[in-house]
Amino acid sequence: MTDSPPTRRSRGPTFLKVGSILLFGAALLALSTIEPGTNVAPRLMDDSNLHTIGVIWFTYFVDRDTPMPESALADVYSLAAELARTVPGANESKYWFSRREEENGHWIPLAETVLAGNGSKTINPDFQDAPVAWAVALLPNSRKQTADTPIAWTRGLRTDGTWRDDSPFGGDGGCVFFCGGDTQIFRGKIGGKLFKWGTKEPTSNIIEALPPGTRVSEYVPNPKGMALVRQTHWPELAGERERARALLLDFAASLGVIGAILVLIGAMQQRPLD
Repeated sequence: MTDSPPTRRSRGPTFLKVGSILLFGAALLALSTIEPGTNVAPRLMDDSNLHTIGVIWFTYFVDRDTPMPESALADVYSLAAELARTVPGANESKYWFSRREEENGHWIPLAETVLAGNGSKTINPDFQDAPVAWAVALLPNSRKQTADTPIAWTRGLRTDGTWRDDSPFGGDGGCVFFCGGDTQIFRGKIGGKLFKWGTKEPTSNIIEALPPGTRVSEYVPNPKGMALVRQTHWPELAGERERARALLLDFAASLGVIGAILVLIGAMQQRPLD
């Protein structure tokens, strides 16, 4: 029996796997440091919430040929309460609020339900006058409108197609839900992507995109309250966020370097031995 000459066991695959995992982790960490104002996650969450409101609105008219009662068209809160009384699942108030404001403000008195508890048909006092994220067109029957007619959108939208600083995403844009069932995210401004009602003439003024005489309702933040919130909460949160982002970026860079080195070593050790 003859002894076989010793061979070197290749660790290339192990180095490659570990290095690849570290590189992937570094990429995820780097992506997580994107500024929340430009992060798509809260915007997509808001887009989903607004779309849910639109679907609930359409569901209301599925088996109903009559328009909404006048009492439901007093304001955005009355409309939300009417939907909650009629459509299953519409009593959850979370769809009426912005994830961005909830995460960055830490000041919203978020009511859990639109209606008061124990089967009540009256509006929840904690929901009434709460800072809901959406403006609504008080249309008696949205099903009779054209597909490009907007019926709900991120509050704070000006007639020039830009959003006020006190809207959920400030001046960075918002979402619009249309009667055709489409929800669009706009970055910064509408940019003439609406149509004047009954025509195909572009406009940035959402009032011009509605039937003449349509009333719009939305929560309007108190300027003094907003100034206090921005002064006491947002700068502090912004500073903490910047420090956290810097640390995460440093850590992600370190992981990336280590991962790249391990991948290089693994690739070299997979070469045939001389």
